[in-house]
Amino acid sequence: MKDKQRTIIEQAMKLFATKGVTSTSIQEIASESGISKGAFYLYFESKEALLLAIFKHYYTEIQSHIESLESKDRDPRETFILQLQSQYEEITKHKEFIIMHIRENALPYNEDMADMMELIRRENCEFFDKHLKKLYGDRVQHYHADLLVMLQGIIQAFLQMMILGQLALNARTVAQYTLNRLDDLVAGLEQSQEEPLLQDDQLAAFMCIPTMGEKDGSDENSLSTLIKALQELLAALTGNIDQEHERVTLEILAEELKAEQPRIPLIEGMLHNLSDKPQYADILKRIRKQFRMQ
Repeated sequence: MKDKQRTIIEQAMKLFATKGVTSTSIQEIASESGISKGAFYLYFESKEALLLAIFKHYYTEIQSHIESLESKDRDPRETFILQLQSQYEEITKHKEFIIMHIRENALPYNEDMADMMELIRRENCEFFDKHLKKLYGDRVQHYHADLLVMLQGIIQAFLQMMILGQLALNARTVAQYTLNRLDDLVAGLEQSQEEPLLQDDQLAAFMCIPTMGEKDGSDENSLSTLIKALQELLAALTGNIDQEHERVTLEILAEELKAEQPRIPLIEGMLHNLSDKPQYADILKRIRKQFRMQ
């Protein structure tokens, strides 16, 4: 992101939070950003485009901070608590901005926003799925899907109370309490021996997460999963002339992943070609992880 774009986003966030979207003019945003109104349109084609950029920027900042707390040297429980604490803190830090969006229903609903919401949903599910497996291992296999849904429900409920209910709760305390309740859920479900309400295959398509029966271990399995995902994306583009560039890029990626010795520079180039497309963020992240790319 260019420095000037970042400045516009940050100034707009302040204005929107205090005045609201409707009452804030593009001229005001430009003035606070130290540019002319005409120059504003060099970076954003409309106020709606700016709102989407703010939303993406806001989400990326939160995710970056949460990911920075990952550490192999730290106890998995403490890592999860710190990351939950960070999520609670970062979201409530901008609660005036969030409340404004809810009040004015300001975010545009279009294909780009739908793609962004899909990405957020997937990454959230993957995040909680990863921690469930790290913390409890095979203990949660039978109730894996139920626990994923309940954990996210607890976190969302606390966030709503902290944002909309204006409760001044300590983020560290809430994070620790959340994990304690997750412990209770796991133990209670084990003791009850009830049949789970949900199965992994019911959530797999919706949440785009691996089931507990899938292995993360071998490179062959990981690569075959990525290739299959690329082929599914390609199938969705069949006959779409407007997305020919994306189709060719995905084809090259799929073929390179099948190669005995994939060419990393070529893969990096193809990933760069798709880096501005939110709908591919999940598969790009998985490929980078597979090949240990930055």
